[in-house]
Parts: sequence; structure tokens; C-alpha cells
Amino acid sequence: MNTLPAFIYGVGMFTLISSVISGERTSKNGVVSELSRSSFGIYVIHVVYLDLLTNLLLPYSAFGEHAPALYLFILFGLTFGFSFGTVYLLTRINGMRKVFYYG
Repeated sequence: MNTLPAFIYGVGMFTLISSVISGERTSKNGVVSELSRSSFGIYVIHVVYLDLLTNLLLPYSAFGEHAPALYLFILFGLTFGFSFGTVYLLTRINGMRKVFYYG
């Protein structure tokens, strides 16, 4: 459901769950810290890439019928990679960090 109400609901649920779960937990690992800061942006943008991949570039009928587990693994990897890459690049632009980073 790529609609504005679904998007607002998803962002609200992410914020609610994050605020309930979060505490004073910090990580010394740079990779974990970067993924943690980027998780909100990845969550927001992944729907766009998932929609593009499943409808245009990598439809299930062309690949998934023969090896569904491999299809899901490839779809996850591409969606996560593109989403993280987009968030990482956009946060390098002044002012965009507050849009895509949570917390």
C-alpha cells in the first residue's frame, strides 16, 4: 500500500516502537552505529525500491517460481543495499541528515 496514510502510519509506528524500546544503549561499533542511525531512513525509502524491484526489474514470475528462497534473499539484499546507499548518500547533503536519521 503505497499511500500517504499508510506511510504516515508506518512512520508513526516506527517512532512509537523506537521510543518505547530505546534507552541509553550505545554501541562502540561504527557499523552498528551507522545502521542504527540509518534505520529510519532505510525504513522509509525501502518501499520505493521494493516496489520498483518486484514490479519492474525482478518480478517473481521471472525468477522466484524456481527458487523462492534465493529470490527472497536477492530481493532483500538489493532492497537493503539500495535503501542504505540512498540514505547514506542523502545524509551527506547539508540539512538532509535530520530527515533520514532518527534520534
